[in-house]
Amino acid sequence: MCLFVRSVSMEDIKRLKEEYETVFNGTQDSMFLVEVLGPDRFRYIRANSAYHRETGVTEKQLQGKTPQEVWGEDLGKRVEENYKNCVESRDVYVYEEMFPAPVDRPLWHSVLTPVIRNGEVEYLVGSSRNITEQRKHQEEAEYLSFHDPLTGLYNRRFFEEELSRLDTGRNLPLTFVMIDVNGLKLANDAFGHDAGDKILIRIANAIKGECRSDDIIARTGGDEFVLLLPNTDPKAAETLVKRIRNKIENDTSGTMPLSAAIGWETKHKIDESMIELMKKAEDNMYRCKLTENANLRNNTLGIIIRALFDKNDREERHAESVGVLSAALAKAVGLSETTVSDMEIIGRVHDIGKISIDDRILEKPDRLDPDEWREIKRHAEIGYRILSAVSEYAPIANLVLQHHERWDGEGYPGNLKEHEISDEARIIAIVDAYDAMTTDKPYQPAMTKEEAIRELRNNAGSQFDPAYVEVFIKSVCGNEMEAI
Repeated sequence: MCLFVRSVSMEDIKRLKEEYETVFNGTQDSMFLVEVLGPDRFRYIRANSAYHRETGVTEKQLQGKTPQEVWGEDLGKRVEENYKNCVESRDVYVYEEMFPAPVDRPLWHSVLTPVIRNGEVEYLVGSSRNITEQRKHQEEAEYLSFHDPLTGLYNRRFFEEELSRLDTGRNLPLTFVMIDVNGLKLANDAFGHDAGDKILIRIANAIKGECRSDDIIARTGGDEFVLLLPNTDPKAAETLVKRIRNKIENDTSGTMPLSAAIGWETKHKIDESMIELMKKAEDNMYRCKLTENANLRNNTLGIIIRALFDKNDREERHAESVGVLSAALAKAVGLSETTVSDMEIIGRVHDIGKISIDDRILEKPDRLDPDEWREIKRHAEIGYRILSAVSEYAPIANLVLQHHERWDGEGYPGNLKEHEISDEARIIAIVDAYDAMTTDKPYQPAMTKEEAIRELRNNAGSQFDPAYVEVFIKSVCGNEMEAI
């Protein structure tokens, strides 16, 4: 058998070297070659372009130098320790290290591969990758898996894991506290979810400010917080709850008042059911909520009305006028005294949903475009949600919802027609339109009373209840207008 050995030309060697250099310097990982001079003596041979770029160390500063000569004594010794570990293991060695760079101290993931000849480790081939951003994202993901992103408190997942961990004899007495934010939905409906988020953050800060470092505080639901208090008896728990309640109620960092219902229960014996304990705490919290929520909602509604009038003084004058004229029309058409009395209230709050409409739309100096008109039409439904949340105002919420329905069924939001619309809403529709027409607006001067009455008659039977229009003109606007 004959073997033919192909000779390697200088051109082949040159091409192979060029290919090696292309791969060596083209990789994004930082690569370096270290010569092993002894058990704890090392010298850099060379490194690739990525290494020089990432570390800021030039070829001249690196080549032929020891780690301590390149990195200084302290860091150099730590680097040499990793190199020694690879030599001793005689195997691939993987580690992470903080290492200097031109602008910061990034985290590196490094791999050392020993090159063994004649039974001895002669070289170490190193490869390092900057994993700072990767680790940052990993840590952020881990943080979010156990924390509520809004408040920074622990989340339900973490709480449930800690519940199992802390439910041991050494943590007795163990107290569970449940906190439910009052009026959050009302604030969300009136001012938007950003306002609701600010309330949750203020509540969370109040709780954190009063708890110990080893207490577990978690937000487990939209408006629900829980505490796990190891080695806390009922007396200590009551003291803590009082401090938290005072901190919440005395918070003045926002426009909305804060309130929360709080219930708690303490476990004294290891065989007591944690589920039963939590159920008792929840029952106590709901009992507290029943006594506190009504006053808060009334106060919040007052703040919402005041906020609407403060941001647009025309709204206050309009609300008062609609209330007075609506009561007069209700009386004139023969509705009950109770309804007549209610009409002033309905008139005053009929546009409360405008609190959630952008000021730029409410104050726009010319006519609304279709998108803006769709936005402002939402105020009837928003007003309904706000009033429905307050027990004293819930009976009139549906009347406010209907005040832009039309006699011909072309109104909103329910396309109700004729007597499907409540008496009160049909009255508000007439008075609301009349007052709007006789009031100056940014985009249109006020009509005279005569012009406004003519408009009411023109739209009677289409937009308005025709019988109520005639009663309004004759009995409320004055008999002298009848001939117009």
